[in-house]
Amino acid sequence: MEGEEQWEADKKRKEDEKRKKESEAQKRKKEDKIEKINNKDDMRKKDGELKMKEAHTEVKKMVAEKKTKAKRKRNEAKIDAS
Repeated sequence: MEGEEQWEADKKRKEDEKRKKESEAQKRKKEDKIEKINNKDDMRKKDGELKMKEAHTEVKKMVAEKKTKAKRKRNEAKIDAS
């Protein structure tokens, strides 16, 4: 009788451990999936910020070019007027 009870207790303990390991594995898998999604979102956000910086730099360059062209025209007009 005692051997049978011991066997049942061992069997139940092993099943509980197995269920616990499976539960932890599923939990880890879910956390990894969430982390992967968050990483993708971060990468998209960084990519978007980089594109915005590049666009801002391009606009700055265009404005600077327009200013220099306008300044050049004013200087040429002054020279022509003299």
